Amino acid sequence: MHRSSEISLLIVADDLRARAGLAALLAGQPGLYVAGQSDCGPALDALDQQHAPDALLWDLGWDFGEAENNPLLERLADFTARLPVLALLPDGEEAGKVWAAGVAGLLPRGVGGERLSAALAAV
Repeated sequence: MHRSSEISLLIVADDLRARAGLAALLAGQPGLYVAGQSDCGPALDALDQQHAPDALLWDLGWDFGEAENNPLLERLADFTARLPVLALLPDGEEAGKVWAAGVAGLLPRGVGGERLSAALAAV
């Protein structure tokens, strides 16, 4: 159950296992409420409208930087214009592009639960 003192968030990742893992990692963290999980497709728009989260936690995946013109950056920028987004990256190579998309925070994918929780509270 979501309390008004908790940060409501959606977890976004194209990998189902990544979404489930992040939800499990954050489930025990005080002050956070995982309202839903989605890939970055149309289901995300519906969840965003349904839950009106305070923030998004977006796992960009292991192969994020492999595409020349990455459409995920445009999708990310659409959401950063409306919500604080904390993005998770596999390494720092693409950090500049992700910052330019407007994210409020950026962390490595291997971050632990307490640090991730603190970063979500900060954004």
